[in-house]
Amino acid sequence: MATRHQARMAVVSLLYAFDLGNGNIAEHTDEILEEKKIRNKQKDFALTLYEGVMKNIMPVDAAIVKHLKEWDFERLGAIERATLRLATAILA
Repeated sequence: MATRHQARMAVVSLLYAFDLGNGNIAEHTDEILEEKKIRNKQKDFALTLYEGVMKNIMPVDAAIVKHLKEWDFERLGAIERATLRLATAILA
């Protein structure tokens, strides 16, 4: 059984893929989570996190940009953006 940590890491992977231009990643979330052995309650948890970020991506990104000091959002690495998006959505 996967842990919540593993579920969150899977969500970061999904957000990373989205950020790299894979706009249809949402169509493959079930397959990706199954491949990573994220099932049952942890799958529901991961999907809730992913969908929460994606539904609110604009306000989440705006909240991140608001706190960046002397740095552009676009200059952040894709993994860093994915991690910050997940963390911001969880805290919101």
